[in-house]
Amino acid sequence: MCSPINGQRRLLVMRFSLEQYIQNPQLKSNAVLNATAREAVREDYTKRFNGILLREKGNINYKLYEDKKNNSFYAHFKIPSETVEKFYYDVVIKFFANEDIKNTEDLFKYDIQVFSNDPAFVYTYAFSFMNHDLFIKSLAPKMSKKALKKTPEEKNPYLQIGYVKTIYFAYLWMKNRGLNKLNRFRSESSRFSLVALMADIEKADNKIEERQAEGEKLIKKKSAAKKKENPKSTDNVKYTKNNNLAIKKTGTVNTTKMVKKVKKKWDIYYYHVGRTWIFKKEGVLQSMKNNNIPLVDEWKPTPDDIYFTNTKDIIVAPVSKYYRLEDNNSRIDYFWIKPKKSYNSDLLRDHCCHYLNYFEKYYDLEKEYFTNMAYIKFYIDYYPTYSINNFIYDINRYIIQSNCENPNKESLFDKVCRMVEHNYSLQLSYKSANNPQLQYTDEHAKALLKASVMMNLCIPLITHFAYERKVADIDKYLLDFYDLILYDKHFSHVDIYSKLYETSISNVNRNAKNNEIIWQKQDIRGKDTVTHSLGAVRNIILNIMPKYTFSQNMVSLNYTSINKTSRIMQECIVKTLLNCWEVLKLSCQWSRNAEISREMG
Repeated sequence: MCSPINGQRRLLVMRFSLEQYIQNPQLKSNAVLNATAREAVREDYTKRFNGILLREKGNINYKLYEDKKNNSFYAHFKIPSETVEKFYYDVVIKFFANEDIKNTEDLFKYDIQVFSNDPAFVYTYAFSFMNHDLFIKSLAPKMSKKALKKTPEEKNPYLQIGYVKTIYFAYLWMKNRGLNKLNRFRSESSRFSLVALMADIEKADNKIEERQAEGEKLIKKKSAAKKKENPKSTDNVKYTKNNNLAIKKTGTVNTTKMVKKVKKKWDIYYYHVGRTWIFKKEGVLQSMKNNNIPLVDEWKPTPDDIYFTNTKDIIVAPVSKYYRLEDNNSRIDYFWIKPKKSYNSDLLRDHCCHYLNYFEKYYDLEKEYFTNMAYIKFYIDYYPTYSINNFIYDINRYIIQSNCENPNKESLFDKVCRMVEHNYSLQLSYKSANNPQLQYTDEHAKALLKASVMMNLCIPLITHFAYERKVADIDKYLLDFYDLILYDKHFSHVDIYSKLYETSISNVNRNAKNNEIIWQKQDIRGKDTVTHSLGAVRNIILNIMPKYTFSQNMVSLNYTSINKTSRIMQECIVKTLLNCWEVLKLSCQWSRNAEISREMG
């Protein structure tokens, strides 16, 4: 399936069929684009495509070509824009057979290469598809030169292959029309001509400029219609002096009714789940008396209780004493944290060390965790051939499932469960008849806390391995390890990822509804509510979950993180618009000065 390609980035040539792309564009699962997330994306795209078909009266324009000389097939589609009527993107899918499937009659099983002048593809995936040999190179003159030559550092720095909405829509149209059947395809196809195909395709740069212009017209049209309908209201969006985004509420009867309706519908949800201070009232920590073990967030360790300490860039543990090494071998005590910048904060390092010391003192009396940790650390530092696969195996065997060889023995996870049961003090009782997926019970909260503590057990080792082996894509690397935790058999009764995704998508959809004008600007950046929700979940798993404490409500922290992510996105859009406005003003001023100079000259 894959073979190495020469180059500085050491990329891979990928080969997959359209069927495989639709099932999983990355060919393997991860904590963000897992089976649940992929299914959610597919359902969302299918609903949106059905809406487009309704608007377009059930018709999508397309042309089919057969290149008999090279045994390949080309399908060119004019995919409508969701937001701008009578505006169409060019999508081309090239199907070509390999030795394994040369006798099949289903084009969906053929290998593919693609082209699209959709901004989401141009800005996010064009470079990645080209470098993975998934781009139709003969159509490169129609693609933005900048998109093919410059790595998308902001949108896709690790050159991943993801879902492209317009390509998915083309797949749905082929499926609905039965165009994947070779006989049907040939019955509508004509002889392949590259000149004819390119003549029907508009250059990506021109298409994006047209889309921006049409988008501006659409926004002005909607704004004018809204003002006409509600002349007393002011604009929904204003910009403050420091460029922060502020949302103004309108004062009309309709708006007031809508707010009351929403408030009534979400009253319990909004105040019982969304407000931290309510939870703090209901979840005040009280010292528990069983076994005379203090609560972790109230515990004050003595010097003899401290195994783990930290300073900038590192967590320190007495591994050298465990191995009885000399002082000049003390480097084995250092666990490098700095590969992940957000983990190298005083807050995270102190939190991680405090929870590890507490765990070792009260729940890991035989020091199983420290022993296994020292064993893995020794191999990382002294065996250069100790590979990522060896490391994953050991983390899973000795940390996540430490009793795999003796099921009757209490595992590290069992000890973590006892720690969570002892320290847990919240009482979550929110119920929703309309949307039960958003319900959080004590079982969900405990599962989140258990996953958080397990992450704390793994962080010193996995960040140190990343530092020693110079792992480039640190976020993807961490998510792969967190997969082992989130999808472990211990969490089979609770789908943590699905719960986080439902929480995220509900909040993002509500935000998009309340800030429609801002979200319309996201389409040109290749963003929508689904991709934004997936990014919010990714942020929670990577940056929020490892910092959970028992003195705070983790559900509230998740909501706060999602809302903050949406707010940052809005502020970026606003700043971009303001910068464009400043550039436009300078350009106009320069033009006026030039005219005055010509008149005076």
